[in-house]
Amino acid sequence: MKSQPVDDEAISWAYRILLGRDPEDEQAFRSKRGLASVDSLVDVISHSSEFLASQLADDIAKSVAVMKTTPISPAYLASSASEAGVEMAEDKTVDDICGQLDQDIEAAEKGAVNDDDLRVRLSGISSDLKRKFAYLPSVGDPLSSLYLREVELIHRQIIGRPYSVKSEGLPDLNQDWEVQWGFPYGTKSSSTVGGFLIAYGYIIKMMGLPAGSRILEVGCGLGSFTFLLAKMGYKVDALDISGPQCAIVQKVVENLPEKPNVICSSLEVFLASNTEKYDAIVFFESFHHFLNHANLLALMAAKHLAPSGKMVLAGEPIFQDYEDSLPYPWGVRLDGESLRAMRKWGWLELGFTETYIKNLFARTGLSYVRHKEAISPWADVIIGADLNG
Repeated sequence: MKSQPVDDEAISWAYRILLGRDPEDEQAFRSKRGLASVDSLVDVISHSSEFLASQLADDIAKSVAVMKTTPISPAYLASSASEAGVEMAEDKTVDDICGQLDQDIEAAEKGAVNDDDLRVRLSGISSDLKRKFAYLPSVGDPLSSLYLREVELIHRQIIGRPYSVKSEGLPDLNQDWEVQWGFPYGTKSSSTVGGFLIAYGYIIKMMGLPAGSRILEVGCGLGSFTFLLAKMGYKVDALDISGPQCAIVQKVVENLPEKPNVICSSLEVFLASNTEKYDAIVFFESFHHFLNHANLLALMAAKHLAPSGKMVLAGEPIFQDYEDSLPYPWGVRLDGESLRAMRKWGWLELGFTETYIKNLFARTGLSYVRHKEAISPWADVIIGADLNG
């Protein structure tokens, strides 16, 4: 079977075997017809977020139901909380906590007068989820598959369903409005607009790439940073999973002399079918949306960075140590703004300690340098390069 070409029959076969369903639409077929072999096809699907989310589904389904409806035993909770250095939570289920959380989020939305005010109100939201998930560090190595699956399970409990990468992206977009008033400008907030413009310039300066460099921008969103990179003459491949967002980016950059190549695809599929090497691979506020980030980082560093190429994480939620919103080496963030995104749209909102990211870069064979400017919270850039380069 593996020696046959990647035709529609093979794609359907792989979906049924690995995901238990047929391909959802023509785009699913089209995105995989160009793969070199069925081996490659199986590799792409088995590294997808949907496949990872479904692993051990039969074994954990009953456990998920029990965990959501049954309070953690006081003895286990006290033991886990003691090890994590936190107080013991009340006997509340995740559903109980999230029900109150939804009410708090709705109140913040109704009371906010603008984007800045909403962010402040959301920052004041707290919940018992930190203490509920205080056991996570005891799972063991944060680079293990067991730890990854536990993070997925926690996220599933918070959003109330299995994670799907298709949920990523802004809902209900008005293309004309976004082209004219795209983020950050549409917020009309001097703090937000100013902070992001400072960050864009700071990232470009810290990367220090020569003219004509090839850049892969992962998770380009609505194209605000894409526009600036392409306007400098960089050769940009701008990648995003959201079709509506990619259509907006196409409109935003259509009059540039050096147009970026806008690609609507998951990162897994793109990497499997692309052999290009880049002078920089850039994640701006997007790395934290990848559950399988460790394996993807290793693959990109090994096969898609040019000699002296740079791996860039910018504007990412990377903390000095454990804190209220991140009581573990990496996992879902528990601040009000992140919980709102997860509860409303099912997004994956991860956070990381700096120790974890440093270890991840070292394991991947990348150097680690962090640059920060206090004037903007988004002016935070981590740059890695091949240690053997």
